[in-house]
Formats: sequence, structure tokens, C-alpha cells
Amino acid sequence: MNNLLTTRLSLPFGMILAMLIIMGPVSAASSPTAVIYGVSVTPSFAPLGARVTATVTIHNLDTTNPLSTTVSLTDGGILVATSKQPLTVPAGGIASTQLQFKTATGPAHCYLASTSSGNTYSTGYCEAGSLLGGTAVALSTLAVITPYLALGAAAVGVFAVMALSRRRKN
Repeated sequence: MNNLLTTRLSLPFGMILAMLIIMGPVSAASSPTAVIYGVSVTPSFAPLGARVTATVTIHNLDTTNPLSTTVSLTDGGILVATSKQPLTVPAGGIASTQLQFKTATGPAHCYLASTSSGNTYSTGYCEAGSLLGGTAVALSTLAVITPYLALGAAAVGVFAVMALSRRRKN
């Protein structure tokens, strides 16, 4: 019985440790070395499953080092395209890539472009009539993962309360 209680109590503490490990590399204070400042998808308001082309433009803010990164694009939160070859952006320069894919949702679409380099703001674009009304918005990695971290913390709290309540019953 004592081993069972120890196992039940160690699960929430293991989850807390896992969350701390995941959160470790996240830094809210770091500034981006690159910015995705151009996302366009044609044709606009494409129906579900239509073949479209996205153009993503990246500006490397680091004036001394070039940037090599892959670009990913989601449609309504569903990953629809990732560049096959890394995009090289010269130091202080600009580079664009095109991604062809089939839409995963119906119109109006909300797209989010992100890069494999951890120090780049992701950029979202929603077609007119949606939440963002056709504007692009920069999102930090921390802003994107914060809801998931909060959900994980809530789950850890629930498991801890369950483990403690079972302990009191025994």
C-alpha cells in the first residue's frame, strides 16, 4: 500500500518536473533576431481543400550573421505546409519563400507562419471578416505556448489534489 501511495504522489511531481524542463528554454526577455513581416496567400477565401500558394517574407534583424531556417504554415491551427529546404536570409537582409498546399479549413482562413529558428516572431494573418480583419500580427513564441503551459499547470494541480485526497482516505 505504501508503494502505491508513493507511485500516486510521484506522478504529479514528475509532471511538474517535466513542465519545468519544457519551460526552461523559453525566454520572454529575448528579442527576435528575425521577423516574419509578410504573409500572403492566393487565392483569398479559397474553399476547403483548394490548392493555394503562400508567400512568406522574413527580415533578418541580425546585421552580422546570416539566418538559415525552415518555414511552417498553419491554416486554422492545422499544419498545412513546411518548406523542404532551409531558407537562407543574409545578415540584415530579406528573403522570401513560397509554399503550396491545400487549405485545411473553409473561408475565411486564419494563417500562422513560423520558423524553425527559435528567436523569430511568428506572424498570423486572417482574411477579412475574421477575428483580425485582414491584419497581420506578430506573436512571440511565449504568447503562442502560454495557453498550453497554463493547461499543463492546471492538470498538474488536479492530479496533486486527487493524490492528496486519496492519501487522506487511506
